[in-house]
Amino acid sequence: MPGAGLHTSAPGAGFLQSVYVVPETFQLPDLSAAAYLRLHAPFYPAFDAALCHSLLQQFGIAQTDRLYQLSHGQQKKFQIAFAVATGAKLLLLDEPTNGLDIPSKQQFRKTIAGSLAGDQVMVISTHQVRDLDSLIDEVLILDKGGIVLQAPVARITERLVFKKVKDRSESGQPLYTEEALGGYAVIAHNTGDENSRLDMELLFNAALSGNASILPILQD
Repeated sequence: MPGAGLHTSAPGAGFLQSVYVVPETFQLPDLSAAAYLRLHAPFYPAFDAALCHSLLQQFGIAQTDRLYQLSHGQQKKFQIAFAVATGAKLLLLDEPTNGLDIPSKQQFRKTIAGSLAGDQVMVISTHQVRDLDSLIDEVLILDKGGIVLQAPVARITERLVFKKVKDRSESGQPLYTEEALGGYAVIAHNTGDENSRLDMELLFNAALSGNASILPILQD
């Protein structure tokens, strides 16, 4: 018979309960927030209703609000609140800050930093790296389907220094330089135990620039 010997299996309920995805584009049903929670929360045994209600209150979303009528930004905040409250061990967020204004982005960072449990892992796919650099502890840069760089933030800031200078002469022998407002943004080898904040956008540009001197420094 055609297809004999082929076996397919759908993911088990345990797996589906342990993973939650917030896509970049979505359409919520014409339900109230409370009705949505009644219908969907039971699929996640570890769902924390108190946490969800607290986050929705922080986001300014009432239980009686019709989800379909909310702005895109508010719909996304509802999705994020629900995702965190599921208790899923793996959260996958695609461009979570798209559609959020500046105060909402700050609110998002505060929510993730304060609400994520120690045994939860969040994977964020984004081009808006400046919105999220304070939340990330492992950087993975992809290009054309391949991994260009994968390294913990601690290793990156230990071995590289990120800074801005007014004149190129101040940067010594930088590994990567690009023009910035009022001077230049620089990545240099951290030979003096300097403390600097990771500039993910600058690192991304450097990793994809073809500069071969940075990547070997970050290898374990």
